[in-house]
Amino acid sequence: MSDYKDYQERDGGPAEGIDMCVRVLTQVHWPTQIAPMCQLSPPVAEAFHQFEKFYLAKHSGRKLTLNLGLGHADVRAVFIGGNKILRVNTYQMVILMRFNERTRFTFQELLDDTRIPERELKRALASMAMGKTSQRVLCRTVGHGKNIEAKDKFSVNEGFTSKQARIRIQMVSGRSETEPERKETRRKVDDDRKHEIEAAIVRVMKARKKLLHNQLITEVTDQLKARFLPDPVLIKKRI
Repeated sequence: MSDYKDYQERDGGPAEGIDMCVRVLTQVHWPTQIAPMCQLSPPVAEAFHQFEKFYLAKHSGRKLTLNLGLGHADVRAVFIGGNKILRVNTYQMVILMRFNERTRFTFQELLDDTRIPERELKRALASMAMGKTSQRVLCRTVGHGKNIEAKDKFSVNEGFTSKQARIRIQMVSGRSETEPERKETRRKVDDDRKHEIEAAIVRVMKARKKLLHNQLITEVTDQLKARFLPDPVLIKKRI
C-alpha cells in the first residue's frame, strides 16, 4: 500500500478522489464464502482499476478477484440535519451511491441496476431502512410488512439525525441455511481444505519415507489440528 500511494502521486492522485486500502491474499487463504460480484458504481470501479493496473504491473502473471463480502467503506452522506460519515459494507455502499443519480428507486430497479444477489440486497436495504431507528438512513414506502417486495420504493431519509458524526450501519441477520445450502457449504469447505491436506501428506512422507496408513493419518491430523480438525475419511481420499 505504501508503494501504491507513491504510484498514485505519480498517476495524478487517487482515482475519483477515493482513498482505497486493499489487502491481497492468495486463494488458499481466502475464506470459503466469496461474495458474488455486483455492478460497482463507476467511481469505485475506476478506483479498483487504478489499483489493478498498479498491481499487475508490479506482479506479472497474476489475477485479482474482489471479495466484496469482506469490504467496507466510509461514505459521506448529506442530510438536512448535517453531514454524516456512514460506515457500511460494499453492497450497502453500492446501493447508497445509486442515490447520487436519482431520489427514489423500487426494489426491482435496484436489483437490476446493482446486480446484487436478491437475498443480500434485501438484507442491505432492511438494515438501512427497517433496522434500528438510529441507522435508518433510507425510507421505505409502499410496502409495510417484514418482507421486502419488488414494488417497494426506497429513498434517502432527508430528515435523518444523529448525535454521532460517524455511524456504523449493522447488517440485519439473514435467514438460517437450508439443508441443501448446508451441504453445499460443507462441500466448499472440504474442497478448500483438500490442498492443505495434500501438502501435509507430502511433508510427512518426505520426512518419514515410509509409514503405515493409520500412522500417516495421525501425523497429518497432528500437523493440521491447529487450523482445523480434518476428517479421516477426507485424508484417506487425498492419500
